[in-house]
Amino acid sequence: MIIDAHVHMSYLRSDIHLKEMTEACKRLSIDSIRVSKAGDWSLCPSLPVWVDGNRDVMEAVESHTNIVRGYAYVSPCYEEEALTELTTYMKNSGMIGLKLWMACKCNDPGSTH
Repeated sequence: MIIDAHVHMSYLRSDIHLKEMTEACKRLSIDSIRVSKAGDWSLCPSLPVWVDGNRDVMEAVESHTNIVRGYAYVSPCYEEEALTELTTYMKNSGMIGLKLWMACKCNDPGSTH
């Protein structure tokens, strides 16, 4: 089994990008991809940016259950919301992992934005 474990969905047109990715997987005999959507790549994206990205990934997982598995992004700058996202997406079997956004250092005592 061949797995591409680091795939990012396009921020602008996830639907088109997902179609291109799944077609490329078929051409290249890739059995499964692990997908995340980082948002707009700013240092500390706004809450809606990464929440929407997680939703888009979940939709990709649900529409391509045979090939796509997802990682949910959370930002330590939004502690409560990160816990909500974690609870929401880790309960779904298609989301298999969590990625911490680089908005602050891991030992930052004031990570709340």
